[in-house]
Order: sequence, then structure tokens, then C-alpha cells
Amino acid sequence: MEESVSESAWDLIKWLLNRDPNDRIKIPEILTHPWMLNIDEELKFFNEQEIEQIWKEFLYSNKTWFNRNGPAQ
Repeated sequence: MEESVSESAWDLIKWLLNRDPNDRIKIPEILTHPWMLNIDEELKFFNEQEIEQIWKEFLYSNKTWFNRNGPAQ
């Protein structure tokens, strides 16, 4: 399997699996990683429903975009 995975893909995987959350690659860095920039545009990882769910979860976990605790009291 290792022979079929590109060097840039391995680099991204290593960053994704970093044990230290503070050093782990962030979403903006993932989206600008060389492997992500070279993906065939026709390749689809997720269907529309999955993409919508991912965005909901991302927005829910990002406190600057969504306050999950409700309005301030």
C-alpha cells in the first residue's frame, strides 16, 4: 500500500495524526496543503448530505462562528 500513496499524501497523513492537538494541522492548512491542491476536481470524497453534516459540525465546534451555549445571560 505504501507504494501507492504519494509523498505529499504521507506528509498530510502524518500532520493529521499528530498526537499533540496543538501541533496538529488545522483546517485552513489542510485546504492549502500541496496534496489537497493537486486533487482531481472530479474526485468527490463526500456526497452533498455528508458535506452539509461536516459544515454543521464544524460551525457547532467553532465558538467564534456559533455560540453553542446560547445567548449570554
